[in-house]
Amino acid sequence: MMERSLRHTATRLVRLHTALSAEKTTKRTFGADARKSGGGGGGGGGGGGGKAKTGGGAAVATAATGRSDSWSQLTKTITTAKSSKDKFGKVEKIKEVVDTVDELQCVHFDVCSGCSIRGNFTTATPILARARKYFASNDVAVQTHLHNATSWRTQVKLAVQPMSKWGGLKFGLYKGGSHDVEAIPMCRVHHPAINLAVEELKANALDVGVRGYEEAKDGLKATGELRYVQMALERRTGKVRSVIILTV
Repeated sequence: MMERSLRHTATRLVRLHTALSAEKTTKRTFGADARKSGGGGGGGGGGGGGKAKTGGGAAVATAATGRSDSWSQLTKTITTAKSSKDKFGKVEKIKEVVDTVDELQCVHFDVCSGCSIRGNFTTATPILARARKYFASNDVAVQTHLHNATSWRTQVKLAVQPMSKWGGLKFGLYKGGSHDVEAIPMCRVHHPAINLAVEELKANALDVGVRGYEEAKDGLKATGELRYVQMALERRTGKVRSVIILTV
């Protein structure tokens, strides 16, 4: 039974290979015929006969591609837009806009990896600049409306490490390109309730002797327990839910 099944499968594969080979041969033959027909028309020899060959070649080419005029027009529009850096916003590098107003007013901005701009949010934010340029290439004007630039984040995930080799705790984000935590107790993006909850958790963790997690490095073993904390504010009640990740 198994031998018959394998033989049947092998026969189907041979037929498929034969069909594909025939299709490739047909395409090569069609390409050669189309070039010959085009060449005859271009030479102009034979008068009406040359024109007939050219027309026939064009008709066959259209039938072979199977593309409607509307599809061809759409493809041409997209290709043209992508090839023009002046009109297609996604491929053009957005010029950096110099901050003129410090709207964030955050003491952690220079050392924190969380925020990349501190002002001019409707003009300096790269994703908004790309969006405006894209829609402008299609003659569509875009207006940007910005709500509060501060105190809007109600869900956070913070890493935890010891403040120093003598103890303490710091909650924050990893510095760029490292696993060293930068404490951000006065983050302006966090909702104030989040910052208060972090300080409350920090005080209670220190009271019961919980240590911040320190990764193994320089031949030393990993130490500590408290590794991450995730917090979410429920705006209706003002309560903060905390999820604590411990390594034991």
